[in-house]
Amino acid sequence: MPHPAKHSETPGKSPDDNSQRLDRLVRESLVDAAFQPIVDMRRGIVLGLEALCRPKPESGFANAGELFDAAAAADCLWDVERVARRTALRSAASWKAGVLLFMNCSPQVFGDPRFADTVRDELMQAGGVAPGRVVLEITERSEAPFASDLLEQAHRVKDHGFQLAIDDVGAGTSGLSRIMLLRPNWLKLDRELVASVDRDRIRQNLIRFMLHFGRLSGVQIVAEGIEEPSEVASLMELGVGVGQGYFLGRPGEPRQSLDPGVLESLRDARQGTDAGHSCDPSELSADAYGRAVFALDGSVRVSDAARQVLRDPGVPGVAVTEDGRFVGWCARDQLLRAASDARASGFLGMVARPCATAPADGTNVLALLELAACREEGAADGPVLLVEREAPVGVLTVSDLLHAALDACRSVRTRTAPLTGLPGRVCCDQHLAELIEARAGDASSVQSRLGYDAAVIDVRGFSAYNAAYGYDMGDVLIQHLVSLLRGTVVRDDPHTFLGHLGDDRFLVTALHGTLEMRLLRLVYRFDRTARQFWCLLDDGHAAPDLPSTGVSQEPAAIGIRVLLVRDALSRATRPQDVLHIADRLRLRDDEGTPNSRSSSGSILLADEPPQRGAAELRLSA
Repeated sequence: MPHPAKHSETPGKSPDDNSQRLDRLVRESLVDAAFQPIVDMRRGIVLGLEALCRPKPESGFANAGELFDAAAAADCLWDVERVARRTALRSAASWKAGVLLFMNCSPQVFGDPRFADTVRDELMQAGGVAPGRVVLEITERSEAPFASDLLEQAHRVKDHGFQLAIDDVGAGTSGLSRIMLLRPNWLKLDRELVASVDRDRIRQNLIRFMLHFGRLSGVQIVAEGIEEPSEVASLMELGVGVGQGYFLGRPGEPRQSLDPGVLESLRDARQGTDAGHSCDPSELSADAYGRAVFALDGSVRVSDAARQVLRDPGVPGVAVTEDGRFVGWCARDQLLRAASDARASGFLGMVARPCATAPADGTNVLALLELAACREEGAADGPVLLVEREAPVGVLTVSDLLHAALDACRSVRTRTAPLTGLPGRVCCDQHLAELIEARAGDASSVQSRLGYDAAVIDVRGFSAYNAAYGYDMGDVLIQHLVSLLRGTVVRDDPHTFLGHLGDDRFLVTALHGTLEMRLLRLVYRFDRTARQFWCLLDDGHAAPDLPSTGVSQEPAAIGIRVLLVRDALSRATRPQDVLHIADRLRLRDDEGTPNSRSSSGSILLADEPPQRGAAELRLSA
């Protein structure tokens, strides 16, 4: 349902005409509902659907904006919003278990003393939707002078079991006061905060602030208005897990799965994000692997519970509660068996079984895996329930636990590069993050005053060399480069860091002004020794030809490329900023010399902040 605006009567129509159209619309329920997905971007699933009111053509209103403008002018928002809510609730009654329904409410209607009880009654009439699956959104854009009425209804809707959201956060002027007043379960960040977030540090910092607030206060954050894949990647990198917008899905039928293209983009964004973040099992929250839990009271009949579970083949079972407190688990196949025998008319609580539980807040993956591993053998195939104040809030199946274990194994692998023994990509990111944090925290230290230079080093022609000589020889070449890096660049300097970013890419950081001469020596020594790698394989015979590339056949020419970012930390707020500057230099160098086969090394310098363009300077050794 779009937010009602406060404007004059519908253009071109008299107030009397609008009143007649509104009366007929309310009387005959001349509205449809379109639904826009709200997506858990890390898991690639539809978490909920926002209902958007659409007047039917015969209503006489061209669109929702015109309808709500007229309703506000005629003082009949209550009736129009009620019709829209009923339409949305009827649709949601047939949705699979766990999918949330988000419905917008104007502050004027929400603050009405009748509101909480009316919505509860509408829900009961619609059937099939538990109050906990309904999220009532209050738009921040509308100024509401009746704060006490809003507060009273907020308490009452929560008492009835509904969730509460504040919409358009960041677009209005009363956001913080309304958040403090209403204590919502959800905050939906306005498009004004999300637009171009991948290029705007102020927006990024504001979103970090909201995420930090959400973590401390138990509030879910949703980014609205996502329209570009770059915005998805940046938001996920910041830590935003839930999103909504045209890129993820346009309003339409209540589809509860995502397009394959969207899923692929989300996977790519997650892989890019995970590459730059530690997944240390002692640091990663178990909640990151949990899925939504389907809960029912133990007094529900077994047959009724089975019918609800059959609506969604993805529900692994039912968390059984008693007065909201978790008391046991009933697996899907166990429930369906019970529903097919004499237990069908009995209560769900009679077929529930004990289940391992862990606190949703504060349990890390390492503790979770230890809990799962220490269960009795007969219970090893059961899930682990995440609970908050004794209420079930998530479930991890055996498959989810295996995913957590896999990420823990990957963490060990990525923290140390097996070929070189150097710190891996995760450690490189942590090192840069520590330097950035230290620079921001203690401006008086020697390191902060001098600053740090950073260099990303790779091997030109490395893939062609691998193709010509084989991966074993490629490994020997990489190990030779590491030996030169240690002896020529790192030496015994305690302020110099060397890490392996992956493949043929390395990261070096050192105090500002100390790297350039060392890197020049590195390029020179590598060029002097590179020829031996054309001869090692064939012991003096002609080197093998490269695969056909449209250029003359010759031994694989190799040379190192150094992408040097002076005073790197002055232009970085996160580790990825440093690497992005180097990546832009590399891409521009590749585009400028696409057929270059020179074995001569080079150093490229980035002397300008990225927003002003990177200056390049090639130095032959």
